[in-house]
Amino acid sequence: MSFPTNGQIAEISVKVGDSVHAGELLASLQHGVSYSEVRQAQADIVGSQAALARARVGARRQEVAGAEAAVRAAASQLSAARAELTRQQALFKVGISSAREFQQAQATFASAQADLDAKRQQVSLLQAGPRVQDVNVALSAVEQAQAALGSAQARAALERIVAPFDGVITARLKNPGEIVDSATPVVAMVNARTPSIDVRLTEDQALVVKPGDRARIQLNDGGRGVPGVVAVINAAVDPETRTLTARISPHGGRLTIGAVAKVTILSQPHSDALVVPASAIVKDPDTGGALIFEPLKSGDYRRIPVTIEMEIKDSAAIKGVGIKAGDRVVTQGAYELLSNGQTSSE
Repeated sequence: MSFPTNGQIAEISVKVGDSVHAGELLASLQHGVSYSEVRQAQADIVGSQAALARARVGARRQEVAGAEAAVRAAASQLSAARAELTRQQALFKVGISSAREFQQAQATFASAQADLDAKRQQVSLLQAGPRVQDVNVALSAVEQAQAALGSAQARAALERIVAPFDGVITARLKNPGEIVDSATPVVAMVNARTPSIDVRLTEDQALVVKPGDRARIQLNDGGRGVPGVVAVINAAVDPETRTLTARISPHGGRLTIGAVAKVTILSQPHSDALVVPASAIVKDPDTGGALIFEPLKSGDYRRIPVTIEMEIKDSAAIKGVGIKAGDRVVTQGAYELLSNGQTSSE
């Protein structure tokens, strides 16, 4: 198993042989921005949920009382501003007060009146209880915060490897501090309930082994063999060993995770299929079918139509009338024979 993204390994929390449960953390990368985003989104949810609760409940008695006190204070300020305006108006009429002082008193009175009106409106809103609009706005904020948290958690999940099922760790392939990408295996595990055995096949062996073939598993403890079946064959060839991996599923019997065993695969024959180099097969220009050439003692070549059963890299399993195991075939220059008109089928 590998990380879905690139990064530096921070921790591998399991070792070979550990039993783990589905969802258990196996390894993690150094925390990136995503974890900061998760924490911020979680804080935003708490704040938005509190605001929603306030919007749904409406104003508390203390808030109403405070707003009413503010109205009384604003009314007192308005009364004082009205008295000052009356005084300045009288003084202005007899020429004692200047026009600027009178205008300032008018502005102060107008401001006090507006302030009182605003505070009275606030009291009315608080006494009316929660507004649908306020509740909807607060609810929308909660939903946005939850969506942001989901996105942040999805990004953070890319920095973790968790067990996909209950099983046992069979390999720890990397260590903390190493740089990895999405193609780098870090740990391996198997399902403890349905153990399997991986075997390596050469390319020639893979030509004659197929899913469903019976197998015999013999553990090194000398006990009785366990029957099995070829479950799947990985078509990718290991570039270093030139082998393919086949997975064997046992039928009954107890297998120890991580144990070494000898596996015998009882391959079903592909009828009269034979393995030949892929270079021996050419395409018939008339029928589009596959052909091979067999050299004859006379120096001529016999053209034999064949059916390709399976191909892997440089080899192929074929069937054809008149060819048997041990017969020689042309592996180099077959296309030249085809272009030179070698058509004998005798």
